[in-house]
Amino acid sequence: MVDEGSDLDSASPRKLSDGEFLSAPLDTVRITELEAAIEKATRECNELRDALRNQNRAFELLEAFLSSRADLKEKELRHFLVSLMGFILRVFLFPFRLHISP
Repeated sequence: MVDEGSDLDSASPRKLSDGEFLSAPLDTVRITELEAAIEKATRECNELRDALRNQNRAFELLEAFLSSRADLKEKELRHFLVSLMGFILRVFLFPFRLHISP
């Protein structure tokens, strides 16, 4: 069942808030408003997607940097431990070997 009053309302001019009259049917106005809302939501979604993509890039760069720093620190630690073992051998073991030999 069709409501005749709504058909007449949608086809008749509407008064806007600032005193202007709307000549387009109400359905067209609603469609235009929905299209504008969809465009706005799409822009916001794209902006959020771009922001997330930038955050992911920054995270990947940070992760790569931290990984390379960890590798460097591991090499430095290995070098330090080898040097420390050499020092321990020279200071603590070699003097005793010199005293034991005839």
